[in-house]
Amino acid sequence: MSADTSDPYTGTLTCRLPDVWPRAVIFDMDGLMLDSERVDRDIWKAVVSERGFDFPDALHGKIVGRSEADSDQLISEHSAPGFPLAELRKEVKARWQLRIAQGGLPPKPGLIDLLEFLERVEMPTAVATSTERAKAILCLGDFAPRFQAMAFGNEVLNPKPAPDLYLLAANRLGVEATECLALEDSPAGHTAATAAGMTTVLVPDLVVPITLPLYHSPSLTEVAEWLHCLHTQQRRTQSSSL
Repeated sequence: MSADTSDPYTGTLTCRLPDVWPRAVIFDMDGLMLDSERVDRDIWKAVVSERGFDFPDALHGKIVGRSEADSDQLISEHSAPGFPLAELRKEVKARWQLRIAQGGLPPKPGLIDLLEFLERVEMPTAVATSTERAKAILCLGDFAPRFQAMAFGNEVLNPKPAPDLYLLAANRLGVEATECLALEDSPAGHTAATAAGMTTVLVPDLVVPITLPLYHSPSLTEVAEWLHCLHTQQRRTQSSSL
């Protein structure tokens, strides 16, 4: 069952989802499960401005979904001479630790309903995040034990948009990548999951591409509803064949 809805006058994000019941679901973390990209953007802007430099939203958009190494390279390429990146990165990390300690990160709309549904139907799930292990586990908090496998940015040679993270996550689940559904919020992550051979749904956060990929959704709420419908349809089909 696929859906395709749009509102060309209000600019509402369209929704189109595939007719595929997956064997596993693999989640990105930042911006997809957790409302962390806005936190990251605001921390960077505050730290950089305190040192008398500018950190435009467009620059932050370039690093969404990227590894720390790739992000630092992009920041260096687009920053003014004398930009003290190493010092600023250290301060950004310190403020991240403080932010998490003060109350964690809010889940994105639909995440809890989606996870509860996947648990009810005993669907294997994994996380494939560009964030390094220690920080990711801290950010996920109580969500971490709900996943059967995880793959982190510091565990692969080639970060997103290369497929390595998604291939690693699928391997740890023991499921073929081509049988997995991947949920991503960033273009780099979408490219990575698609290159791994997965059916990929883009759920944009801060960065909405001008041209949306084939499968996309405004939030995880619609993804949860769609999977629920697919599961109901599947059960009806199985019942009628008995």
